[in-house]
Amino acid sequence: MGELEAWELAVTVEQGGQLVEQGKREHRGQGQRWRSRLGELPFSKADTVVKSSSKSRCKDSAAAYLEGLGLEDVEVQEDDELIRFYDYCPKYVEEVVGEWMVSDTYKEANKLMASEAWTQMLDRVSAETGTTITRAEIELMWDMCRYERAWNPSLSSPWCPVFIQEDLDLFNFREDLVFYYLRGYGYPITAQQTQPLMADMLAALQSSSNSLVLNVGHSDTLGPFLTALGLYHDPMDLMAEDLGKDRLFDTSRIGSFSTNLDVVVFQCPGERRTLMFHQESPIVQPACGEVVCTVEQVVAAYSGIAGADLTDVCSSDP
Repeated sequence: MGELEAWELAVTVEQGGQLVEQGKREHRGQGQRWRSRLGELPFSKADTVVKSSSKSRCKDSAAAYLEGLGLEDVEVQEDDELIRFYDYCPKYVEEVVGEWMVSDTYKEANKLMASEAWTQMLDRVSAETGTTITRAEIELMWDMCRYERAWNPSLSSPWCPVFIQEDLDLFNFREDLVFYYLRGYGYPITAQQTQPLMADMLAALQSSSNSLVLNVGHSDTLGPFLTALGLYHDPMDLMAEDLGKDRLFDTSRIGSFSTNLDVVVFQCPGERRTLMFHQESPIVQPACGEVVCTVEQVVAAYSGIAGADLTDVCSSDP
């Protein structure tokens, strides 16, 4: 407990929302690895289009990625309506986001936190620390453990040893329950609201105007977009009773820091084809059930979302 007693918060309020140096290294490394993979392609600043949300951490992420690609000083355009589509969809905000951890969206997560497993974790951590730990305090301890490890992976946060692996798995599953219904398959509007970004992707796949189109957003951007693509879709909705069961929707794996989705288009005789990468690994595309799809298959699979009227889709009027 001595390390906890000596612990001091190493960040300031002013740093809130900023991209830390570790995040810059991760994005720079991604750019370098893609530069290596696609080394024969003629990337140029003139043929590169970059859009980001207005948040500084997104713009800094884009800049670090471009640096890794060797495309420094490319203009990063702010486009919140494209990247932060969820802020412009009243139906999603009202019916899905609702009141944090109170609305029906969070019902399964709250069931888990009312379970015997959650109570046993509280008791275990209280015994480890020698003091009664409240629900709010254990949330804060978990946050400090994971964020300090993310900020500097080479150092061990003193908050982490108070947890055993079972505790961390429990928190991870709680996050899965929250984000399955918030960003995943719990509500149709979650996928439907991605219309601007889906239309942008399909337009880029069918165009030869640019060698690189880079959109940089948030977990609230990519989570619903993965859902719209049909990725990591379990056969049944995730429930609190599924604790310990295998699942495709694993937030720590599919929505980690610096998570990324990449689509590579290549010209074959008579047709254009696509490869899709998530976390820099090739994945089977739901559009055709194969690793490689034609552009026509991808367009056909997602044109329903891309071609929808977003005003109608997002209207909260009955």
